Amino acid sequence: MDANNLTFEDNSFDIVFGGAILHHLNIEKAIHHIHRVLKPGGKIVFLEPLNMNPLYKIYRKMNPKERTPDEHALVSSDFKIIKKKFTFDHYFFDFLTVVFGFISLKIFGDKKYDNWINKLGFNLDVFFSKITILHSLFARVIIYGSKK
Repeated sequence: MDANNLTFEDNSFDIVFGGAILHHLNIEKAIHHIHRVLKPGGKIVFLEPLNMNPLYKIYRKMNPKERTPDEHALVSSDFKIIKKKFTFDHYFFDFLTVVFGFISLKIFGDKKYDNWINKLGFNLDVFFSKITILHSLFARVIIYGSKK
């Protein structure tokens, strides 16, 4: 079914979950339909890529074949659209873990993920994710919330 035009009846679902789908949709249309098909107090959970970090923006521009033509990784204005219909919180991740993971891979190979470099990157991301001004540096976000 086209997620930009859901044909489910109103108030059909307790939860809508999406793994990297919103950024392929018309965000206003999709959020409208998601809101419509959720029961009162229904929950949303989405895992989405972000496109706010200047370095990721450059990388995306240099590698356009890695994405589909409809892809639009989330930006600040998308969160404003979601806030119109949902109360939500978010968890930002994949900032330093990306760099530290690359370094770890070069040092330890792909068999030893549980090493001090990966743990340090993860712990730094957890710390920095609590600083609002740094949210634009992260690569991905988990959005979880409730229908207004």
